[in-house]
Amino acid sequence: MKLKKLMTAVVTACAALTGASAVAAPSLTNSDGTFTPFGGFDWASNGTAVTTGFTPIPGPSIFEMDYWASAATVTKPNGTTLLGPTFGILLGTYEYTVKAHLYESALCGATSCDFGINTFAGISTWAIYYDTTVNADQVTGAGITDGTLILSGHFNTTPFGIGGGHFDSVSGTGSNVLEGVVDYTNPLYVNPALAGTKAGTELKLASNATNWVDPTGMPGAGGSSVALPVGFPFPTVVLQADANQSFTTAVPEPAGLALLGIGLLGLAGFSRRRTH
Repeated sequence: MKLKKLMTAVVTACAALTGASAVAAPSLTNSDGTFTPFGGFDWASNGTAVTTGFTPIPGPSIFEMDYWASAATVTKPNGTTLLGPTFGILLGTYEYTVKAHLYESALCGATSCDFGINTFAGISTWAIYYDTTVNADQVTGAGITDGTLILSGHFNTTPFGIGGGHFDSVSGTGSNVLEGVVDYTNPLYVNPALAGTKAGTELKLASNATNWVDPTGMPGAGGSSVALPVGFPFPTVVLQADANQSFTTAVPEPAGLALLGIGLLGLAGFSRRRTH
């Protein structure tokens, strides 16, 4: 009977730990309040990506890319809209912005390129800001990084070809999925601390771009801009970039696992004593 009671206690403790982990959904706090469950951001489809050293012609290349955008909506973990902070964005109360600097490698054929994050060339970083002054310019990048830093991190190496990025230099469209790590969480704005991130991106060049303004004049598909953005060396290709970014928390918590382990060890010891 005592063994049955002890087993029941351990099972109850396991359920409590699991329940606590499930209840602790991430929250997002801003000037309008605290909203949960927070899952990520859907960045505006008219974001801008500026590459340095990327020429979509046959052969390999190592290049850098700067990306910036404002959030169109805040999302839940399942990808649907988190209404509270999204209303604030739509009403112009505040803005969320992202800036990323990526190191990538590309291998191009006659009509397409495979590409991915190259961690040997450098650490690809991203940072997200919250700003109550709505002044971000998605064309030039001005006002993107002048808010309060709430999240930042880096992206991991991504493969080429299948599972990696692909860009069609004829149609001028491409996509990639990036996975990475959250290195910093501002506890005043996001709780609990986040651990991982995944970003899906879509790139468009030339006539495929929609509702977007090229800050240098639209380059032709497979070509480079003649006029360059300030601070970027030649060759430069400017693209429309649409992205969404999601986050995960660290589970399970080490403390919870330690308590569970102690309980199981106690159960095992009790069972051995009962058999002697």
